[in-house]
Amino acid sequence: MKIAWCLLAATGCATIDDGFSLQIEARDAPVVVFRDGDGPWQELATTPDGTAYVQVHEPMYGVGALCGNAISTSAPFIFDTQPGTVFLSCPVTTAITTTLHVRGTTEPMAMVWIDGDSQRADAAGAFDLTLYEQGLHDVVAILPSTPPRIVAKRAIAFSGDTLVDLPATGATEMTALYPMVVGADPATLELSSDLNTPTDWISLGSSPNAVYVPPSTFLAPTDRPAIAARDHGCVRQHALSEANEPLVMPAPLEYSLDRTQLAWTSDASVAWDSAILEVESFDSETSRYSAYASASYRALAGDAIPIVALDALPGWTPGLARLSPDKPARFSFAVSRGSYDGDHTSCGTNAQLDRW
Repeated sequence: MKIAWCLLAATGCATIDDGFSLQIEARDAPVVVFRDGDGPWQELATTPDGTAYVQVHEPMYGVGALCGNAISTSAPFIFDTQPGTVFLSCPVTTAITTTLHVRGTTEPMAMVWIDGDSQRADAAGAFDLTLYEQGLHDVVAILPSTPPRIVAKRAIAFSGDTLVDLPATGATEMTALYPMVVGADPATLELSSDLNTPTDWISLGSSPNAVYVPPSTFLAPTDRPAIAARDHGCVRQHALSEANEPLVMPAPLEYSLDRTQLAWTSDASVAWDSAILEVESFDSETSRYSAYASASYRALAGDAIPIVALDALPGWTPGLARLSPDKPARFSFAVSRGSYDGDHTSCGTNAQLDRW
């Protein structure tokens, strides 16, 4: 592939002569838009199954979809540099038809987990959790005591309503750890621990000065227990196997927000992977604008995410997503690196706005 570089005044730019092909999967999106570099937005034609194809000539691009239904509207956007396939499907509005109930008993007031969801058992120890698809899952209960205890039934194949009892007689006492945290305010610090299994995520609890983790006798070889610290909108997590190493907190981010972009400054010592912005606008209906900016895009464009004027895009019509000026709104933003399964860093912020 031939690449030509150019200089404009004091700013360098790069243009990819031959470019590359981009495939956009945008199921159920009535409008799909694309921007080559920082050029104008253009509407793309899609196939009946919601696929669009476009040639990218600049080093970076933006793609987005405008979605609408009777309840809310949304507009997912991606800013990136990479070829391949981009997924921008609109939210599914059809009713969920498969629900499986996982019922059972355990110690009263225990927290029971399955598929990343939880429910506190009632005063008799009964619980009733819902699964939305069949498959393998662990069912785990954290029993209230000091220290807490943990009990689990592993790798259950759920194909219908299932009874799973988690008796306290089979519970294992968890171990207290007191991690060292660098760069946090003790007055606002929160410590937590969690467990990723091959099928499920379980929160093990949180407190200001200690975490509780299962002993090695409870853990399976494929389990990934982790500990984390949270302070001033930032999170640093590492694997339980590194518990003797300090959790070094990143510096909190600083940001500025207007109707055209969110720009920020974050800890330069962290190799941030992704940046995600979400803006919700509240008018006669709720509209949500979400934007993801990759590290490679930010290396070219700087640490800022564009906020697109949705109702100025080609193909926009009333009933599609729109950020309404002077109406209440809220936003959330985060930069992160790594997955939340043993090696993760993130910083973020959110706020309610009286008007957009």
